[in-house]
Amino acid sequence: MLGIGAAERDAADHQAIVGQPQHLAHSNYCCADGGTHVRLSMAADALAEHLVDRRDDTALAFLATPTDTFAVPAEEVRIANDAYSSLGIGALRS
Repeated sequence: MLGIGAAERDAADHQAIVGQPQHLAHSNYCCADGGTHVRLSMAADALAEHLVDRRDDTALAFLATPTDTFAVPAEEVRIANDAYSSLGIGALRS
């Protein structure tokens, strides 16, 4: 967007994203070294929060690594295991 200032460009970019008529999916596939990774992750999280606050149809997606772990309530693990069992798939580790 040549010829317009940063504030106008930011407003136009904001409207281009938030104003989409389709359902919105925000994916956080960020990776960098050291402190840059922390800043990049924080920026992606801030963008996700901004979008979710303004669009109730926003879906969030994250790419986990094999070493990522997530703490979830035991009841959620039971529900997931029941769902996998109904498909003939083995249980998750709890």
